[in-house]
Amino acid sequence: RFESKYPEKVLEALEATYHSNDYHLNYVGEGQQLNLIRQEIDKKQLQKQVSILGKIPREQIVEEYDKADCMIMISRGEAYGLVYLEAMARGCITIASRNEGFDGVIVDGNNGFLCEAGNARELSEIIQRINNMTPMERQRISDNAIETAKHLTDENAARLYIEDVINR
Repeated sequence: RFESKYPEKVLEALEATYHSNDYHLNYVGEGQQLNLIRQEIDKKQLQKQVSILGKIPREQIVEEYDKADCMIMISRGEAYGLVYLEAMARGCITIASRNEGFDGVIVDGNNGFLCEAGNARELSEIIQRINNMTPMERQRISDNAIETAKHLTDENAARLYIEDVINR
C-alpha cells in the first residue's frame, strides 16, 4: 500500500520548490517504492536532503514529529489517517489528501492544508504558500492543529469519520 501514498510525489514537489536543495525529507515506513526513491536519491545525489528511516517505533515517530516543520502524506484510499492526527497533536503543519478521509478535521489554511492525492504540482504550491507565511501565521496553524487534536477524542473522531463517509 506504500504505492498509494505517493512518496515519490513528495520528493518531486520538494525538488520543484527548493531549487537550491535547501530542504530535508525523512521517509518513514516501508514498501516497494522505497527502492525507486533510493535510486532517485543516488541519481540526483540527494543523500544530504533525503533520509529513509524505514519502519520505526511509535516513540521515535513522536520524536520525528517534534523535529519536523511539516508532515506530508498525500495518499489515496486512507480510511482515517491517524498519522495526520498524531502529527497535528505535535504541532506539525500537516498536509493531507483532500477527499480521502480527513476533510473536516483539517480545514485548509486554518489547522493544516489539503492537497489532491498524488498531485506534486499542487503540493509544491502549498509548500510555497507555507514558506511565504510569516512565523506568526505558521505558529497560528500549528497552534490550531494542536487544539484540533486535543478535541478529537475517540468518540468525536468516530463521529467525524462517519459524517465524512455519509457525506461522500
